[in-house]
Amino acid sequence: MLAKKYFLGIDPGYKKCGIAVVNFQKEIVYKNIIKTLNIFDILLTITEEYEIEEVAVGNGTNYKKIINYLNAIKSIRENQKKKMNIYLIDEKNSTIEARKMFLKKEKSLIKKIINFFKSLFIPLDDLAALVIVSRLIDNYKELNYKKQNLQDIL
Repeated sequence: MLAKKYFLGIDPGYKKCGIAVVNFQKEIVYKNIIKTLNIFDILLTITEEYEIEEVAVGNGTNYKKIINYLNAIKSIRENQKKKMNIYLIDEKNSTIEARKMFLKKEKSLIKKIINFFKSLFIPLDDLAALVIVSRLIDNYKELNYKKQNLQDIL
């Protein structure tokens, strides 16, 4: 069941938000950086299109507004008999991890250095959203492991 399950990660901001949809193996299905002004309609579309049940929101800038939008979407989904869980995730160092992801794809040291300086000037909010949703998935795996070990003991 988890193989077909999609998770949504959101890196909230005042002007723009990073979003990432991934499967349980953290493979990217969709990622984008969108204006916060347009986020409600986009989140509604994404949650419906990918049947999102688990949403990870970074606890940084403007997260309360995003949580309010998600709660409205959650109400809509509950009326359709669909569930949606919203998790507030610590986004400490998520931009640093996003920068590392951005640099990881390059093999050459010179290209890594060039891309490092590039990464200081381009938005990495979509990759930060990927970091945030990955933290949720890691917690999922840990909880399932603990649950399985508890069942073995019983």
